Amino acid sequence: SAIGGSIDISNNLMGCNSAMDILNTGGCNKIFKNLTTDSTYTTLQEAIDDANNMITDTIELLNFATQTNVTITNSVLIKAGNYTLTIISGNLFIPSGKTLSWLENNLIVSTNASIVNESTLINKGTIIYNDTFTNTGLYKGTGIFQGNFVNNGIINPGN
Repeated sequence: SAIGGSIDISNNLMGCNSAMDILNTGGCNKIFKNLTTDSTYTTLQEAIDDANNMITDTIELLNFATQTNVTITNSVLIKAGNYTLTIISGNLFIPSGKTLSWLENNLIVSTNASIVNESTLINKGTIIYNDTFTNTGLYKGTGIFQGNFVNNGIINPGN
């Protein structure tokens, strides 16, 4: 309690921008952090949209997350740490000219969801796909893919 004093929220894991965020929301719900800009977000789409389109920003998960309909509008590297990202419905869409790099831990694609890769997907973690993934872009990396994989694009293991 900080009655008559102050609350130090520096280096908090909740992604809160002020003590009032903590008091008003009990945790801020900011579960994505852009390590390049030090900004925090409540959705992955917000974090990707705000990323720099000239460089590849790194986005870190601050907690377990479920998302729907994510489009890679700027190339990003997602660092999961000890957390899991689950796409529960819709598409994780990687359009032409964009790159999604997945590092560490699990990216789960539920039965009602899909990855649409028209460009580059780099997997250095684990992608768990609960349906059939049809790759039409470039898929590469040293990570694990669990699920059915149909390749109509390019696979470049390693790197």
